[in-house]
Parts: sequence; structure tokens; C-alpha cells
Amino acid sequence: MRDARSAYDEAKESTPLLIVVDEKRRALGPSSRIESDKRRGDRGDESAGDLEGQQRASAWCRSSAGIIFSVALVLAILTAACSATLVVWSHVSVEASHGRGQLQVHTDNVSTLPPVDWVNKTLLIVVGIPFSGTSALEGLIGTSPAVTDLCAAGTWQCEDTALLHAFGFIDNLTDRSKYWDPEQVSPAQFAYAFTDYAHKYWDMSKDLLMDKTPELICKHVAIKTAAASLGVPVKFVVLTRHPFSMTSDHHLFNQTQYLSQMRHARNVLQDPSVMSLQVRYEDLAWRPEEAIQKLINFLPQLGTLDPHASSLSGVTSGGGEGSRNESIHEYFVKAPLEWKSRELEPEVWSLLNALNYSGKEWHNL
Repeated sequence: MRDARSAYDEAKESTPLLIVVDEKRRALGPSSRIESDKRRGDRGDESAGDLEGQQRASAWCRSSAGIIFSVALVLAILTAACSATLVVWSHVSVEASHGRGQLQVHTDNVSTLPPVDWVNKTLLIVVGIPFSGTSALEGLIGTSPAVTDLCAAGTWQCEDTALLHAFGFIDNLTDRSKYWDPEQVSPAQFAYAFTDYAHKYWDMSKDLLMDKTPELICKHVAIKTAAASLGVPVKFVVLTRHPFSMTSDHHLFNQTQYLSQMRHARNVLQDPSVMSLQVRYEDLAWRPEEAIQKLINFLPQLGTLDPHASSLSGVTSGGGEGSRNESIHEYFVKAPLEWKSRELEPEVWSLLNALNYSGKEWHNL
């Protein structure tokens, strides 16, 4: 921080005229000014009035200059203090009880974090609509020895929503509509988050860095931009589900919400600038070998996947519970997928056709 003298000197340089005038008058002194008045002639009261006015002007100048110097000095000190505070604030990390993670307060400037070696790494973003089976898909993908996930953060279902909120990138966890705002998290913020995850949660000895968070389905453009800025490729696996297979009594089917969210799935899958793969939930239930082979073709690093295991098995702190940490084989043996017809709006049918649910087999199973 600059010292007071430096600040004073800067303030002094910014008001040279007042200083010169004031210093000259002080050098002359009152007697010199009076003699000067006498040489100009005896003006009586008028001269005395001039002298008094000159003295008042001199006092005003000195007072004004002092005020200006004081204000400039205070502003200079405050500016230096604020600059130092911002530098410190950008590195602050405030620990909080949030699973095994940390509540952090900082900027979204990725340059404030240590660098990450992204060579031979791929960001794997697994998305879908909520309560559609994304955790089952995550558990299947995680059986590959090449995959690391965010379960070490201890968040709900190993998702990153709470982490983004802890960064201050998502405003309100209780307002789920915020999750579906494509502008809610910027590319710079995603770049910061992914770099942070690389240091804290992902096992960087593995090649596929998985982030399974359903709501990221509406933020694929920002994620794509963030990955490009980091110099790491990104691939999206998009889980889709037909309305007739959504028969849960706990999460009732909402046609308006389904239409809105599945539009995001279509946007990802139809964007030629991103690498994406659609996995139908129904294929996991009825044709798991086919679904697994599609995943391996899309992500050769996977090597093998085990439908009889789940990477979420035994995960605590909200990482997996109940049926969510069962293998897809175990789950569908216990609870075979049901199919329940319902009335759908024409726009929903049109969307389903665009998402490879065309044909009679998807209308009257």
C-alpha cells in the first residue's frame, strides 16, 4: 500500500496552481504586501479594504488547498486499500459444513487457481431431465476404470449444483427454476468450477472426468465454451425418456415441464458443434447390451462397462441411496420398466419424433 507521503505528493501534483499561488503569498509576507499597496498610492480605506480582501483570499486559498489535499489523500489511501482487499478476496476460501466440500467465496478468474494438466483428459457431462434415471446411468458409466466422478465432494447424487451455489454462481438452491436458466452460469464460471474440481474431487490419473448433473442439459453452450478456453475436449451423454415410461408415484409426470426440459435435450443432440450421444432410458431396461456398446463406441476410453455393478454402490453423503445405487441389472430385475399410455399434446409427439422415438413401437408398446 502507498504511504501517506506518496499520496500527498500525488495530490499536490494534481493542484499545482493553488500551491504556487499560496506559496508565493506566504513568501511575500504581510509587510511586503502592505508596502506594495503604499507604492501604488495612499488609497485610505479603500487600500485597507483591498488588503483585508487579499488576506481573506489568501486564507481561503490555504483552506481550500488543505481540504483538497485531505480529500485526495483519503481517496488515495482508500483506493490502495480496496485494491489490496480485492487481491486477497479473490483467494479467500471459507470452510463450511457442506458434505465433504467447502463453501468458497472468490472471483471466477481461473488464473487465480493453480494450472491443471488437461492432456489426454475429456470432460464427460451426463445430463437428462430430473428423476429420469441419470443416476443409474452415472453408476453404469462409473464402472469403467477410466472414469472419475464428483462423489468425493459429498453432494447430493454426486451432482455439482450445490458446488456451483457454493461458488456463488447459482443464486438460490430453493428456486429450481434457477437451475434451468441457460444464462445462470457463465463460461468463465464453468471454467473456474472445472479447474477447482480437478484440484479437489476428480482423480486426475483417469482420463474421463464425469459430471452428472441433470440441469446442465440447458447449459451446454456455456460448458462447450468453458472447455474450449481450458483446452480440454468435452462430450455430452444425454439420457432421454419417453412419457409412457414415466410412471413413478413419487415424481408425477408433468407434460408442460417435460416439454420444456426435453427441448434442451434436443438442442444438445442437434448441435453440430458438440459431441453428444443419446441414451434412451428404455434401452437401459430392455436392451442394456446395445446401450453399453453405444457408450463404448462413443467413449473408447471406457474399455468395458459392467451392468451388474454401480459406481454409486456404498457411496454416502447423499451420493446414492435406495435404488439409485443399484446396478441397472439389479434394479430392472426387481422393478421391470412399466409402460403407461397417456394423452400427449401434438408438440410433445413432434419432439419425441425428433428424439428418435418415432414409429408405432413407441406409441403402442
